[in-house]
Amino acid sequence: MSSVPQPASSPIPATAAPAAVGGAARERRSLSAWEHVAHTVALVGVGVQAVTGFGEGLGLGELEGWRLLAHLCGAGLFAAGFTATMLLWLPRARRAVPGMGWVRRTLYWLVLAAGVAVMWPMLLAMLPLAGTAAQEELVEWHEAAALTLVVLMVPHTVASLVARLRC
Repeated sequence: MSSVPQPASSPIPATAAPAAVGGAARERRSLSAWEHVAHTVALVGVGVQAVTGFGEGLGLGELEGWRLLAHLCGAGLFAAGFTATMLLWLPRARRAVPGMGWVRRTLYWLVLAAGVAVMWPMLLAMLPLAGTAAQEELVEWHEAAALTLVVLMVPHTVASLVARLRC
């Protein structure tokens, strides 16, 4: 009698063991190396942008000279890190995933909209389509969107930390 071949062990890990309280299984997914890099680059970019961009309100004077150069360097970090982070989190934000409830998904989409709203006015201002008056208006849009993004980062960070601690 020949034995039936058994399937090879699956490379996908088994579901997490049931929790001690309530018996519900919880799955904890940690960030990949690429997600850590993208988050770090985005956070450094946001930090540089916030300090240099809102520096006048912090008593650092006008955005010119070295502060302007640092702001422009931070813009590259922000654009690369923000874009990578948003693309890496997109699959989770599009559907219900364990640990990412409707609050975190909503904050994802709001942060995404604010980040795009921060970048596009300055990219448009660099085109020869905008005159001086239009460039000044685009700078105002850029500043308002940047403030919105920084404000949205607070509940986003809190919600992410709470979700991380719950798992």
